[in-house]
Amino acid sequence: KNYLVVTGSNDLTAFKNHNIYAIGEHCLINDGVYDFQNSKKMTVIKFHWKDRKKLEFDYKYLENLFEKVLKYLTFSLNQYHGTNNNSHYWRIVLSPWILDYLSVIFDRWENITVATNDYKLDTFIIQHSKDIYTIDYKDFKNLSYTDNWNSKLYEELIRFRKININIQKTNLIIKQKDDTNFSFSNKKSTPIVELRKSLLIFLSKIFSNKKTLIKSLEFNFLSFLKISFLSKNLFFNDKYFERYLSKSFVRKHDRENFKIDMDTVNDFEVFLKKRIIIDLPMAYLENYKFFLKNIPKYRPEKIFTANDHYWNEYFKIFSAECVNKGSELNIVEHGGSIVSKFRIFNFEEKISNKKITWCKPFIKNQFQFMPPKYIFTKKNNGKLKRKILIMLSSFNTHTPRCRCGPLSSLWKEDIDQKINLIAKLCDLSKKNKFRIHVRAGSNDRWGNNKIIKEIFGNVILSQEKEAIKDIISSDLVICPYPETSFSDCVMTNTPAILLYKNDHWEFENDFKILEEK
Repeated sequence: KNYLVVTGSNDLTAFKNHNIYAIGEHCLINDGVYDFQNSKKMTVIKFHWKDRKKLEFDYKYLENLFEKVLKYLTFSLNQYHGTNNNSHYWRIVLSPWILDYLSVIFDRWENITVATNDYKLDTFIIQHSKDIYTIDYKDFKNLSYTDNWNSKLYEELIRFRKININIQKTNLIIKQKDDTNFSFSNKKSTPIVELRKSLLIFLSKIFSNKKTLIKSLEFNFLSFLKISFLSKNLFFNDKYFERYLSKSFVRKHDRENFKIDMDTVNDFEVFLKKRIIIDLPMAYLENYKFFLKNIPKYRPEKIFTANDHYWNEYFKIFSAECVNKGSELNIVEHGGSIVSKFRIFNFEEKISNKKITWCKPFIKNQFQFMPPKYIFTKKNNGKLKRKILIMLSSFNTHTPRCRCGPLSSLWKEDIDQKINLIAKLCDLSKKNKFRIHVRAGSNDRWGNNKIIKEIFGNVILSQEKEAIKDIISSDLVICPYPETSFSDCVMTNTPAILLYKNDHWEFENDFKILEEK
């Protein structure tokens, strides 16, 4: 028989006499690390966005679908809440979720299309699971990387499309820790974080002018103090937006009175329309009025943020309310380098009065300015350290959005390239007496650290907690993709080489000259 698996941590002993097909390379992850040995026992289905023409076509389709979904959600949410907010209001609140949600559902839809069109499959193996309701955008992001959530989604896709395949449920796959159908993202604090928060609250009382609100701009300590004391019109107020009042949330997922009458042009959109009613985070429905009731009562004239417009529902709803009353919302670039062609549908430019970029402006309302995090950042002293730092990609196991880069199964091609380089440099380092350090990246769901340790030993794994310090203490940095780490090298005067797969990246026309050089 031909079996299809869609999750990792599979016990294949029961299927050793059968053909096993994996929906993606992530299915070969066992105990938090990619299992190269198991790769010989499975056939991994081709990743649909390896075809870059398809990626470009799908990106344009999803960008147009984004606008259609926003239009219908604007109407439906106003009707549900008894409000009359315009589409720009809901664009500020919903954009990050719509951006990622459409891509995630479409990616899983296309994975099933490739699997069932290109392979003769008999049985689909999934985990026993049920709908897991999401609280907010951040909760959705976390769940979309889990086996439980994806297994349930793939099951729904198979049933909706009436694909002629047996569905076999198993308990062999690692289960979700939470046995309820809710998932809360509880981020633990640290003494340093709490001290920083207290300092910000104290300074906000000194600089009590509330005309300008600055949030999450990644100032280092010295630059923060300098800009605070020189500009008394700045108002920092973390006490409102850092608290997350999950205990007060409504826990009942009730969608009986919520409808979305969206016009559909294909089967995918019919499925999407059905799923949105279930998957729309509770922050925008059951708990929306809770946020409205608890947001600050003042209105700044200008708002600046680099991160909270993504994940902080409290802050997004507050910003949308302020913009409705005439405030300016300005988005500051939170990372990047050479601008890729397929990214985020330019939603940041669409929700802001000004988008402050690190790079040369290429869209009308962009404005270039030095990243705050580099103010007072130490530079590389140029002295010989006999150290080469190799940074690995931090792309996730499941496709998070339609974009450039080594998404999903493309990770395998990317890590193979880096392993080959490390092997060659290790041989050279013995002869020329220099050290090789490897940095796994922030999202190590593939188990990059364990993979490198198993192949090359523990000695080459970087022990430095802060990436910027690791960069400054190196003679040369090998960057895995043209984003933030490469900018860190440029801004600290650290020599760097970009090493990436050409067929994983496309760039905006204005930046192609940098790639060619």
